[in-house]
Amino acid sequence: MSDQKLDDLGSWRRTRYLDEIGQCDYEKEVNICGWVQDIRKLGGISFLQLRDRTGIVQVTAIKEQIGEAMFERISNLARESVIGVRAKVVPNAQVKKGFEAIPIEVMVFSEARTPLPLGVVDKVFADLETRLDNRFLDLRKLNIQAIFRIRNAILKATREVFEEEGFWEIHTPKIVATATEGGTDLFAIKYFERDAYLNQSPQLFKQIMMSAGFDRVFEIGPAFRAEKHNTVRHINEFISIDVEMSFTDEEGAMGVLERLIKRAYERILERHGADMALVTDFLLQYNKRMDLENQKINQENKAIKEANKKAKKEGGLTRPLIPLKDKVNPVELKVPTIPFPRITYKDALELIAGEAVKWNESHPDEKRHVMEFGDDFSMEETKVLAKHYPGLYFITRWPTVLKPFYVQPYEPDPTYSRGFDLMCGEKEITSGAQRVHNPQMLIQRLLDQGLDPDDFKFYLDAFYFGMPPHAGWGLGLERTAMIITGVYNIRETILFPRDRTRLTP
Repeated sequence: MSDQKLDDLGSWRRTRYLDEIGQCDYEKEVNICGWVQDIRKLGGISFLQLRDRTGIVQVTAIKEQIGEAMFERISNLARESVIGVRAKVVPNAQVKKGFEAIPIEVMVFSEARTPLPLGVVDKVFADLETRLDNRFLDLRKLNIQAIFRIRNAILKATREVFEEEGFWEIHTPKIVATATEGGTDLFAIKYFERDAYLNQSPQLFKQIMMSAGFDRVFEIGPAFRAEKHNTVRHINEFISIDVEMSFTDEEGAMGVLERLIKRAYERILERHGADMALVTDFLLQYNKRMDLENQKINQENKAIKEANKKAKKEGGLTRPLIPLKDKVNPVELKVPTIPFPRITYKDALELIAGEAVKWNESHPDEKRHVMEFGDDFSMEETKVLAKHYPGLYFITRWPTVLKPFYVQPYEPDPTYSRGFDLMCGEKEITSGAQRVHNPQMLIQRLLDQGLDPDDFKFYLDAFYFGMPPHAGWGLGLERTAMIITGVYNIRETILFPRDRTRLTP
């Protein structure tokens, strides 16, 4: 950092975001501000790229016009310093935007240190860990900001649909005494003299709201899962969009969900085409990086293969080949048609098992697992479904044994349930169901899953004094944003991810 004096904001105020400047501003003065993205000095002219969250504008400082003092102040700024500029907007056909800003006054509010720990516009593609360690800089990149504008569009569309369909927004406790669904995926905390947990889901509380007569509720808030998985799809703190609605079944809940998803796609296509283009550019850069890494891996694997040949001849140990890095397929968004296709668990099982049997008959040395009733689907198995259902679709009538205690069994055959999953190709987006509203059945379902009804007294009490039939679902915002944008890692859709190893920043 230099020792130049910094300016206070005082009465100075921005009058335009950068993308708001247009032909109506030509030959007029505007106050603009942002970050110095880059600066080039060519003799007596300095070209400064000023960036805010809406875009980039060229500020052209000509020494003969603005004087030596201001010219030197502009020319010596460090990249990513924060400045304000009172400037005249001048048309210039040679500039990408069709105009440039000629500075009249410059305010330097904050000067960045050098060198930057992470480049904002540099061509070097930093790895995700380095980017997350310096997230405040990473989030300045316009293609990264685009991910979060799309995420915000999903939230806006969500609230639009809920408002139109008569839902009330609620907020339920995140510190609880009892696990939502049993199990061990809980973060235990000390709550004064008692043991407590961070809530996995608002499930029990939103069901209580049905007993309270709220009829239709939604919540958008944090949820916590102490899963030890450290994959590109798992995260330990996420935002859950939850719905519960009375006097309906799973079809009613699926209807709201598919209308919400359709609205999100519509809004993104209508208003965020430029953001999707920025994300696509980011994904193409990612693929180029993976190509380079895979070239290195192929060279290493070549050496490993040669070494393995020698080891086999000499009776020594062989090394496994290094797996290649996955690339991503940029998404081409289309508004989905509703209703989404429905396929029952039984039909999905038969389709997947049938393909596995065919494979095993023709590949006796590479046999695949043949699914049986009661098995959950692995990612490899849902890839088989994705060949037949590449877009959005529901899997319905799941085995009751695979679903939580609060999921209603399917009355004609209680072996199956009224639970459903929403899928996009091979990826699960969310789960939902019609809920058990009969208290005796609910107690039995708790016992069947090895849970103590006494631990759920506050929840069960709501069922003894008038509980309507109801249904709902919980949708992970980050997973939805991941699928819509096509990013490879769910951490790309979270400002400050919390996973198995990361607690800061």
